[in-house]
Amino acid sequence: MSDDPIQGGGHAARLARGAVLFQVAQVLRLLGGVVVGTLLARTFSLSEFGTYTIVLSLLQYVTFLKASVTNAALLGVAQADGDPERVTVVASTGLGVYSVIGIISGLVLTAIGLLALPILNIPEALYDSARQGVLALAVAVMLSWPAQIFDDVLRGLQRFTLVAALEIGSILVYVAGAVALVVVFDSPVWALVGWNASIPLLSGLACAVALRRRGLGVVVNLRGARRVEAKRFGQVSGIIALGGVADLVTYSFDRAILSAFRSPATVGLYEGPLNTQNMVRMFNGVMTSTVLPASTAFLASGDLLRVRELFVRGLKYSLAALVPFVVVIVVMPGAVLEAWLGAKFTPAAVATGAFCSLWLVAANSSMASLLLYSAGRLRLITAIQWLVAVINLGLALVLTPRYGLDGTIAATMTGLLVSTLLSFTIALRQFEVPLAAVARRAWLPAYSTGVLVAGVLAVAHTLLHVHGLLPVALAGGLSLLLYWALYAWWWLDPSERRLARTTLGR
Repeated sequence: MSDDPIQGGGHAARLARGAVLFQVAQVLRLLGGVVVGTLLARTFSLSEFGTYTIVLSLLQYVTFLKASVTNAALLGVAQADGDPERVTVVASTGLGVYSVIGIISGLVLTAIGLLALPILNIPEALYDSARQGVLALAVAVMLSWPAQIFDDVLRGLQRFTLVAALEIGSILVYVAGAVALVVVFDSPVWALVGWNASIPLLSGLACAVALRRRGLGVVVNLRGARRVEAKRFGQVSGIIALGGVADLVTYSFDRAILSAFRSPATVGLYEGPLNTQNMVRMFNGVMTSTVLPASTAFLASGDLLRVRELFVRGLKYSLAALVPFVVVIVVMPGAVLEAWLGAKFTPAAVATGAFCSLWLVAANSSMASLLLYSAGRLRLITAIQWLVAVINLGLALVLTPRYGLDGTIAATMTGLLVSTLLSFTIALRQFEVPLAAVARRAWLPAYSTGVLVAGVLAVAHTLLHVHGLLPVALAGGLSLLLYWALYAWWWLDPSERRLARTTLGR
């Protein structure tokens, strides 16, 4: 399989730059969250900090809707094949659809929050601030939804580098604003809740300005909305939203089940492996996020050759980025947990290593699912998501009473393995991608290099007894550098090395 189909037209460089900058944005988002969280934890009392996190957690009950309409917008823009008039219709209709969903989401959040507050044991002195926080959260959601369309339009037009750069700027503004609210203005809980929920609004407004200044010929206003396009949004996003509900079941009910059959303390311990796995999952999602618009454009033009090459090459690069992180966690999970969250989480070390090792396999499903999205196989993907949700929920109810935390994790891992097997197999057949090409070009380089680096790290960890923040960070960082150096030397051809140098240089 030749590399030319993707190399042509600069697609490889554009996708690579976008993936790198999106990853930088996610790292900065994570660091920003750590900075703000640490500042709030040290400034607020325990009651204030707890109230802040409780109110902010209400977002998860409407967040799952965002992926459904976002993907509908990305598909519509990508299928427009750069036609400004068609993109204008998609974007303008999306503005209307997003605005309606934003209003509904805000009202739902208000209702859930105000009904839940009386049973959440909020201290009386903080009750009014918590209620104001719910309202601030609702307002932020209502404003953020319509602004999201500008971000989605630029992504659909494959302006990945621009979007990532604007997101980085928005995160920096958010962190600076949060620090000012706490240190300078001594703001109450509700103001911090509203500001935290406004990150998508900041990014969306920045993208709106960029879209106008770039002169792309796309005018986004409600006058450009069309009923036919709104119907398409409803059909696509409705199906994806069903999958989002399934994901909500898969990733949100586990805590409730664990708490019901064991204790809140077990739920607290579960946060160690869960948050570590979530970081790996997020990283994998970022590495494949630039694929959807590109693959949709290729499929719209009937260019199956480029789709096949995108599948193999995208999987190759995403595995090369993901595998070394998983290796570090799997080889020394206890040391990682102790350095990051504290020694009280080390009893969950084995569970953390097992949970994260799943992504050595599950990473293959991300590329497959995105390409199936591009091909319009939405009902199939939704069916798989609901199958995973049923498997996860059923096994969790059976295994958690007997095995506790390990049973909950085993249930989630089983569901994800089933999802990976189904989506990957179907994608190979759908796009006629030879399994031998995937094994030779993506699996062999990533996994063989991972085994070698895992052996070196295991020996070093055993002999040197790596513990503590700085030793773990040093050992992990050197392992990553060793992996990528070996990978670049042995598995990248000259054109790919030039692409890597150009991407990192720019």
